[in-house]
Amino acid sequence: MKIFIYFSTQCTFFFPNINDTLLTFQFHLKHSFLSLCKNQSCLKELYSNIYEQLQNITYFTIEIDNEFIEFNLCSIINFPYTENSSTDNYDEYSSLTSTVYSVTTSSQPPNTYLQNKWTRVENMFEYLMYHRSTYIPQDNSIIITGGTRNEFIYFNTIQKYIISNQSFVMNLHRSMKIKRVLHSADLLPLLGLVLLTGGTSISTPKEQITAELLDPISGEITSIEMLTNRRYHTSVVIPFDNKVLLLGGHNYSSTILSTGDLFNGKHFIPIVNTMMVRRIYHTATYIPTINKILIIGGRDNENNRRNTYSTMEFYDVETNMFEILPNITMSMARARHTATYIPFPKDQILIIGGENNDIYHINSWELFDIKTLSFIYKGTIQYGRFDHHATLLNNNHDILITDGFSNTLSIVPSEILNLKTMLSCQAATMNKIREAFTTTLIPSTGEVLVCGGRDISYNTLNSCELYTP
Repeated sequence: MKIFIYFSTQCTFFFPNINDTLLTFQFHLKHSFLSLCKNQSCLKELYSNIYEQLQNITYFTIEIDNEFIEFNLCSIINFPYTENSSTDNYDEYSSLTSTVYSVTTSSQPPNTYLQNKWTRVENMFEYLMYHRSTYIPQDNSIIITGGTRNEFIYFNTIQKYIISNQSFVMNLHRSMKIKRVLHSADLLPLLGLVLLTGGTSISTPKEQITAELLDPISGEITSIEMLTNRRYHTSVVIPFDNKVLLLGGHNYSSTILSTGDLFNGKHFIPIVNTMMVRRIYHTATYIPTINKILIIGGRDNENNRRNTYSTMEFYDVETNMFEILPNITMSMARARHTATYIPFPKDQILIIGGENNDIYHINSWELFDIKTLSFIYKGTIQYGRFDHHATLLNNNHDILITDGFSNTLSIVPSEILNLKTMLSCQAATMNKIREAFTTTLIPSTGEVLVCGGRDISYNTLNSCELYTP
């Protein structure tokens, strides 16, 4: 048997443990190519050859008999999990949990492989970019709010995507009181209401500081006065307290803000102090294990990359104050990046891509560990990108990175980053590559809905697609 194993030159990978890598091959060959090795001696010879050569090379050939098979590790987007890897225990497949793959080989994949595909679903009623989408668990739907078609046409519409039949309905009797773009739309899980804040670009002074509480089932809307008008801000739900934190962005005098406001379920209250710097294009991520929000990067000017930050700071929910993190910075400054929380027991935040003073499209990631308050790994993705989305899939160890801007193409394809191997591989390509779109995980199915945005020719889109892992 002759096996040609290769890693794509565009595939970046990191193996924390060579034994875990060997077990990946063991599992795959055991469950996908049983016909290759008929006995234990053959398997041990195969594993031994792989183990010797799996170091820092991109391809190699192993000969056992005269058969040939092509094996592309880069196309695997999910790996078996093991607590205690051992190269001496070739038959301990019971230590692996059930795992599903998407693999390119010369054999027909079995039904247990990942689908890894994009499917067109019904179009929205409007052509939209810079809108917002929110998953509604009460009726297993997604609502799309606001957005713009171009610099002249803005919307206050509310559309609902029905997950069960993959179709849209327009709320003809209810709409937002204000046309919004670049706003935030956050579900308060204990109240079942959606808080709509900021983002208005053409409005009266009173409308600029008006938030709305939307009942996604009845369509009822209540107006609430904000403390500060904002757009390009971040909003973070504190789920157990029915609170939402608004951070940074700029006001309608184009002043970049260092302030934060907290919605406590009834009204807005100010944060006691201010952030260490003014921030726009930053990220803010809630960490449930310590009840704090980590604020990362950003810059102090909407249109100038000159002062991009590598700094981070906490917001403490208990004290309602910002906390400086002295001597803790990213490996580089980043704005327009993503920061994805990886739940306990990992309790980490993965920061991907972005831009800074020197690099217009960053192709690196870095992993921040909450327990030690330190960066523990860093690596690269296939494409430098900013204004992308990074969605943690239901298995908690695959992150779908969708589109965004790059230095090689104006919009780049999606990819998957596996958290067990830190291997980045290109995912299935959307039917329409896009930016300024929304991405929503559907917890009930594990699928991801992408809607709207604009294409490579800057045409605004009304199409939606569903990613099936």
